[in-house]
Amino acid sequence: MLFTNKHVIVAFIVAPILAVITYYAVDYVVAEKPQVAQKGANYKLATRPNCLHKSGMCGFFNGDVEFDIFWEGKDSGYGVVKVISKRLPLSGIKMAFGDPNQTLPMDLVMSEGNPLEWSAPLNYHPAADETIHVVASINDSLYFGEATAAFFDYETSYHKDFRKE
Repeated sequence: MLFTNKHVIVAFIVAPILAVITYYAVDYVVAEKPQVAQKGANYKLATRPNCLHKSGMCGFFNGDVEFDIFWEGKDSGYGVVKVISKRLPLSGIKMAFGDPNQTLPMDLVMSEGNPLEWSAPLNYHPAADETIHVVASINDSLYFGEATAAFFDYETSYHKDFRKE
């Protein structure tokens, strides 16, 4: 009886279409419009989920600014911290480990004149619960963020390094 009424059938067809249109219309109306970064301003970086576990890398992003931090070294001892920018060239980048009020930030050095790649030697392996503070300079604006050092270790259940593929 219910499906024989033509008004009910039309409602079953039109309602999902209106729901999808309404979803996108509300998103268009209330979404924050992207703005160009102002020179001299500071902007917070968001972290990717890979920063929370033993992934071997940590991604930071905010609009067009996006870079990854890698650890190249053993699980203990010396290694190299590498930063690779995905879109915009970095003017400079600094990192501090632990409490930023008690430790001095270290400058990363541009790799072979490439402003997309930066690195610095590190004489110890950070603990997984240690906080990493990052400040990157791009076009006279500063971008800052923080994450835990859990990503410095790379661990898979397959005992294979998939980062090099």
